[in-house]
Amino acid sequence: MSQNNNGAFENLLKALLREAYRHDAEGANSAQDYQQSFANEGKRKVAFIKEDLQKLFDRKKVRAEDVVALSIGGADGSDVLEILNTTPITHGILLEYNTDAAQKARDAAVALGAQGKHLFVFEGDAVASVDKVEKNSTS
Repeated sequence: MSQNNNGAFENLLKALLREAYRHDAEGANSAQDYQQSFANEGKRKVAFIKEDLQKLFDRKKVRAEDVVALSIGGADGSDVLEILNTTPITHGILLEYNTDAAQKARDAAVALGAQGKHLFVFEGDAVASVDKVEKNSTS
């Protein structure tokens, strides 16, 4: 893909992500309803991912310490929390736009510390959050 196409694709992706998270003034309740519809859905969503990961771990194709669970728009973080709580993976990242959902994930992540595991929650626009994640991963 040429540099021009890469830039066009990146701009399109940013526009799509921003549009997906656009909320109007009347949408506060619908945003809350939207977040609630995903609450605690993680276990169901990641069942097949956990199966595949376990096969890779068993075959020694991937080491758990080399894997970071990433959830983009994961609401309350139940998907990435399910992975961290039920696999040997020790680090997770959640990018979430909604303040209340991000706080629920932060609150739930506190218990991970006792297991030596960590969930990093970045709140806001997914595209902007990627820059934050990159800065934190290199420092």
